[in-house]
Amino acid sequence: MDDYDEEIMVLDGSPEENILAMKKFFGLRPDQTFQDLDVDISDWDDDEDDEEQPMNVKIKLCGLFRECDVDYVNEAMPDFAGFIVMFPKSHRNIDKETALRLKMRLSPKIKSVAVSVNADIDEFAEFARCGAADILQCHGDENADYIARLRELTGVPIIKAVKVTCAEDIEKADGLGADFLLLDSGTGSGVQFDHALIEPSAIKTPFFLAGGLTPENIAAAARRFKPYAVDISSGIETDKLKDREKILKAVREVRNIRG
Repeated sequence: MDDYDEEIMVLDGSPEENILAMKKFFGLRPDQTFQDLDVDISDWDDDEDDEEQPMNVKIKLCGLFRECDVDYVNEAMPDFAGFIVMFPKSHRNIDKETALRLKMRLSPKIKSVAVSVNADIDEFAEFARCGAADILQCHGDENADYIARLRELTGVPIIKAVKVTCAEDIEKADGLGADFLLLDSGTGSGVQFDHALIEPSAIKTPFFLAGGLTPENIAAAARRFKPYAVDISSGIETDKLKDREKILKAVREVRNIRG
């Protein structure tokens, strides 16, 4: 490293003397003001905490049901990919054989998540046992006993979705013993719940943020709430089908805030 001389400004005099010393330090004459400096200080900020810091937020793309969906996801490389199972009400619902086939097509670097609603626990556990799912997501009224038993049967992490209508919903779910929470407005409605109900520092369990996210707002939501991960499904669809361009954009937006 090259040696260099550094001029140090020492302010140990009267206020008037200190002002003169500062003017001299910045190359100003005594009759000049600091407004004469040829610099723009409008963006100066002494609070480093206000600066945007890189985040390690992850992203989950949910509701894959076609082989081309998996191909789009493999191109984008999110952290998690979700399959809706044992829930016929959803147009994204797939059976165990399809889930296993899509899992085999999915990049091994992406964790697969089987998502169901109040499913028979033994049948749901089979998605993990057969290798179709690395993680299981409970999106109904499953309680602490259900979650504990499901983990016992499978040994995989459990995500518990929370339909957020009030702050107490989050507080209650936080005590269910799941490995992760997923804050949502419902069962894949694509509608955003009242984000004012989220108090990240009060949530003990790492959480996914879902509901009403799109490629356009997903980065802002991640920056604001600093979740473990963001979750998006209908926001990456066009006419109820996964859209390659939207998938790529959503993942790119999240990657950009990782620094």
